[in-house]
Amino acid sequence: MIIIKSPLRLSLGGGGTDLPSYYKIDGGFFISAAINKHIYIAIHDTFSKELLLKYSEYEEPESIQIVKHPIIREAIKMFYKKKPGLEITSFADIPGGTGLGSSSSFCNALVMGLAKKVSKNIADEVLAKMSCEIEIEKLKEPIGIQDQYISALGGMKAFEISKEGIVTWRDIYKKASDIADFENNFALISVGGSRSAGSILSQQDKQTQAGNNSMINNLNEVKEMGREFFELLIQKDFDEYGRLMHKHWELKKQRSKVMSNEHIDEIYEFCILNGSNGGKLIGAGAGGFLFMHCSNKEDLSIKLSKKNIKCIDFKFEQKGTHLIDTNV
Repeated sequence: MIIIKSPLRLSLGGGGTDLPSYYKIDGGFFISAAINKHIYIAIHDTFSKELLLKYSEYEEPESIQIVKHPIIREAIKMFYKKKPGLEITSFADIPGGTGLGSSSSFCNALVMGLAKKVSKNIADEVLAKMSCEIEIEKLKEPIGIQDQYISALGGMKAFEISKEGIVTWRDIYKKASDIADFENNFALISVGGSRSAGSILSQQDKQTQAGNNSMINNLNEVKEMGREFFELLIQKDFDEYGRLMHKHWELKKQRSKVMSNEHIDEIYEFCILNGSNGGKLIGAGAGGFLFMHCSNKEDLSIKLSKKNIKCIDFKFEQKGTHLIDTNV
């Protein structure tokens, strides 16, 4: 059996500039961090040489072509010319559709697992590119490249994307003490709900491709904010980072009418009234998790719990997608 572990992520600045429709205009910039919440993929041979798929649904397809799960279908086709005798099972620490990049973490884990199954080793950057190929090129999902890269690489990183799609990156923190300082100044708050990132990002993608000046100018400003976020993180000015997140959140809400809702806005305002300088919804929007600056993380967590709102305990994850078990 092969078991692959792939981290979920937090988008920390510049999100939305990683879509090809935007970065092909003038390049993109974003900051992202892997966290200690994961997607797991287990792969092993079946005695009867059948294809068995277990995720939120169960499939036993007679051929690769009729596999319902699009990522599984395209990933298997990438490595097998004929139907393999495999059982593929997935597990997750956090439900999908909650803004933490689960589909790309799933894709990374699956691609690495299938590559291991046919005795191929894949470098981190190659893994990210292969997952982008599946999700963006083959499946035509209107998403960016952020999730695939940070899930493959791990850590907390700032990424530059050229107009030609060349991706480079640099680490923000390496010292454990710096990482702990950041973790202690921010809370990850569950606001409930789930959604398809593609359904929300498609509006941005279409408007950008059509040359909508309002959308492009919005993303230009988000990219520049991303660079400001980077400098604030280097300086460890977390108070000002929180204030800038608030501006970022206001810009993000302008890109889609369904980005937020009354429930999310109420939780956001409660955090502001209890010591936060600002925050934003992680991912495409409409549900999942708020990432909020907090002057006293423990105090905010207690106050939220009294309102039946849960803070998720998280740490940053230095490891990207990797093998954790094999007996093949």
